[in-house]
Amino acid sequence: MPTTDAARFHTVLPVAFQTMRLVSEGLDVFEAFRVLDRITDAGDWHDRMAAAGDDWAQRGADAETHGHTLSAERAFRQSAGFYLGAALWNVPDPALTTPTYMKCVAAFRRAAALTTHPAMTPVTIPFEGVDLPGYLYRPEGLSDGEKVPAVIVIGGTDATKEEADGLGARELALRGVAVLTFDGPGQGEPLRLHNLVSRPDYETVLSRAIDVLETVDFVDTGRIGLLGASLGTYYATRGATDPRVKALVCHGSIFDMVSESTRMQTRPDHANFRLITGKTSAEDIRAYFAAYNLAEIAPTVNCPVLVVHSGQDNIVAADSGHRLRDAFGDNAELVFLEDGLHCCIEYYARLQPRMYDWLIDRLKAA
Repeated sequence: MPTTDAARFHTVLPVAFQTMRLVSEGLDVFEAFRVLDRITDAGDWHDRMAAAGDDWAQRGADAETHGHTLSAERAFRQSAGFYLGAALWNVPDPALTTPTYMKCVAAFRRAAALTTHPAMTPVTIPFEGVDLPGYLYRPEGLSDGEKVPAVIVIGGTDATKEEADGLGARELALRGVAVLTFDGPGQGEPLRLHNLVSRPDYETVLSRAIDVLETVDFVDTGRIGLLGASLGTYYATRGATDPRVKALVCHGSIFDMVSESTRMQTRPDHANFRLITGKTSAEDIRAYFAAYNLAEIAPTVNCPVLVVHSGQDNIVAADSGHRLRDAFGDNAELVFLEDGLHCCIEYYARLQPRMYDWLIDRLKAA
């Protein structure tokens, strides 16, 4: 556990939450605490986390050299997690964080190449002159000609395709579903390398992703679902207006970005918002996000919807889940945890299987 000096820093909710986020998505909890024990203020975060990423990358390379494939895969996953943690939180300078994020990309790619349970294949999604990078997960044990449902997993404000692995992609694939993850506008590589910022009409992005799934020989194109987390619930809801989508999960729901984001109320010029919008002033960022409202979009979604939200959400207003469920209408269900933080992160072990099973059941019934 962290020492007394470090513990004072760790009592800050954003630090605790980001640590919980990384651990819930696969970072070893004790390795995380060892790094946190050496962090005493926000300025230490990037360098300490990145150094841990370097250490685990070397461990992965050593294991791979000696033919220890599984050990190498797991080490590269730890490396990617630490690099991602370094790049995503509290560092507003892309000149520093983008090279770190690209180390995450490289480490995760090495892990994916060694992963067989389930197999992961790099893919690209052509979109307005940019190839959006992603991964296609193939479930184990498919027979020749067998087709299975598919789910696209979409993360939120600062999410990436690497993080999507722990947001549901891997677990869904282990349950027999094909999964597609990718960096869209405002995320990961397209944002950092091509300045492709977030956009309100995300159905244009997800329709291209569905087009790619329709070319995969083991995907049942009549049974495609979406799982969105945080701002990804906005993206996924826009995407679910496509009639090819047969089920939708909104996890850590956002109904109206301007009025319901607590960060938008207190820090509209937050570094993450500046990065994903390309805007610099609070006024311009608020104006940009004004279109991120689902009041008119949600009622047009015709597939079954599961909305998941929490009463102690530290990032989105507690009533956002109820507002979104009501906007969807009779085809939506709400799971509401009174004491959960954003995305009910501390309840993942209980909640995630429920979301995955709900989604799979609806797709099988489609």
